[in-house]
Amino acid sequence: MSDEEREKLRAFLTELRDLCGKYGYKIGGCGCCDSPWIVVGGDKPIDVGNLRADGQEASVWVRGEGEVTTNER
Repeated sequence: MSDEEREKLRAFLTELRDLCGKYGYKIGGCGCCDSPWIVVGGDKPIDVGNLRADGQEASVWVRGEGEVTTNER
C-alpha cells in the first residue's frame, strides 16, 4: 500500500470512528456470514448484518425486517 493510500485509509477510519461515536453505533465483523455487522440502538441493541457502503449507496439487513438502504428500490 502506498503512503498516499495509507493516509486516505487513516482519514476514512477517523471519520468512521467519529460517525460511530456520533450515533452510538458499533461496526465489526470477521468476514463470515452477515459480516460486517453493525449494532444499533442504545437500550435494546439490534444486530444487523451484511453492511455495505460505497459512494453510491449504503445498506444493511435487519433480521425480521429486511433491508434498510439509502436508495429507493
